[in-house]
This record gives sequence, C-alpha cells and structure tokens, in this order.
Amino acid sequence: MRIPNVDPEVAKILHDTELWVDAREKRVLAVRAARAFRASGDCELGQKVLEAKIARVMPTPFTGQGPWQYQTGDGSVVGGVWCHTARHLPFTTLYLDMRVTAVELPLP
Repeated sequence: MRIPNVDPEVAKILHDTELWVDAREKRVLAVRAARAFRASGDCELGQKVLEAKIARVMPTPFTGQGPWQYQTGDGSVVGGVWCHTARHLPFTTLYLDMRVTAVELPLP
C-alpha cells in the first residue's frame, strides 16, 4: 500500500512510502521508499535528514548483516537509509527501509 508522507521535512525528500502489511495480523511489516537524484550530493543531503529521524526512534546501532544502520532497543525492528550508485544506472538512488527483523522481504 502506498501512502503520502505527512512529515513536511520528509515529504521534500520522499513523496510517498510503501507499507507492507500483514492482512491476517493487521500489522505493518515494513516501510520502504526510493527516489532517484540527479546529483549524488542531493542524495547524501536527503540521507542525512532521514538518518537523523530514524536515529530518534531507533537509537541502537545495528551491527548485524544487511544495509541497516539502526534498530530498536529489543532488536525487533531495523531501519536504514542509503544512497546507491552504479555505473549502469543514470541516477543515484536513495533507499529507505525499515522492517520487522523476523520478516524475510527482498531488499530494494
């Protein structure tokens, strides 16, 4: 399910997010978003804003395997934001991924 961002600071960076919801248990499994930027510097500025917001709700550093930088105190939810550049891609892409750790979803 795609939903618009209500935080004005986040909405300038990511226009909407994708929620993965378990229909049976009626709970959110993951929140994901992606946006392409023409300049890698713009992507990095967006990354800094989003990292600060994630760090406020998930203050514990994530040390496991994967691209996430933060986790909740009990380790049940992980989250991160990163810029991805590849030679074959025309733009730098900013990815946001927060998920319940027990859920096996493909990375963006």
